Amino acid sequence: MAEPSEKIRWHEVRVFGTNGTVYPLKIEHIISIMLSRQFILCIVTYATVLAIVQSEIYLVQVSLHFRLIYTVANSFLALLIWSIILCLIAGFLAMINCRVPIPMIMLHLATVSIQIPLNQFVMGNLLGPPFRPDASAMPGEILEYTVVLTVFELLVVVFLLPRLNWVSRLLADVEAPGSPEPVILTAAARHFPVDQIHYLKSVEHYVEIVTHDGAELVRATLRDLIEQLSDYDGIQPHRSYWVPYKAVVLPERENGNVVLRLINGATIPVSRKRRNAVRDWLHRR
Repeated sequence: MAEPSEKIRWHEVRVFGTNGTVYPLKIEHIISIMLSRQFILCIVTYATVLAIVQSEIYLVQVSLHFRLIYTVANSFLALLIWSIILCLIAGFLAMINCRVPIPMIMLHLATVSIQIPLNQFVMGNLLGPPFRPDASAMPGEILEYTVVLTVFELLVVVFLLPRLNWVSRLLADVEAPGSPEPVILTAAARHFPVDQIHYLKSVEHYVEIVTHDGAELVRATLRDLIEQLSDYDGIQPHRSYWVPYKAVVLPERENGNVVLRLINGATIPVSRKRRNAVRDWLHRR
């Protein structure tokens, strides 16, 4: 296997947080954060507080339930616009092979600069009077909601991210000085850095090795590959799967069954007889 290229890829991005910390994440990591229950709860809670505090929408008194729908919808719209802008900027930086972190405040300003005119179009042109926003007030509204989005991001960085264990482990691994050489898994004359593996899956006489870059099917037995990984922090939650600790976001229930949600969005089944071992493994730190 060739040495990894120094050229960054479109899904690799470093963001400069409002708290002054640079987070070296991949797009898939950020998506995992956004899809986490904790993050969604943060959005709904924050939108609810805004709906209660703001008694008007464009100087029009409206009911609380209308304001709540409006603020929740706007929050998820902002999240969608923010994500698209992030992907576009990250892709551009990868194209020119630039590793400069993206300032979060710039993302917030760009997001609000798109969202506010869109809101004014919807409220003014689709709903009509009395929702007729004053275009001259748009710069002030953009500034106001940029501050709101920045405060929300700061709260997420300070209070939410430390609660996501896989994020803390990721940052610790990146920031640790003098990191050892990556552990390599060898299968069918191919070599896979273990720190890039999301999971292994047994498929009859083959094993599917899923990494950051995709999936490869190699002729091997899961038992033999797990033996190579005996010194690596991972577990077999099901007889057909092996997952590394750092790839797990959180355990979930899916159709009544326990599964492990991974950083790439995949779910791995946990067999009934291994639930206790997996639970202890996840919560030992």
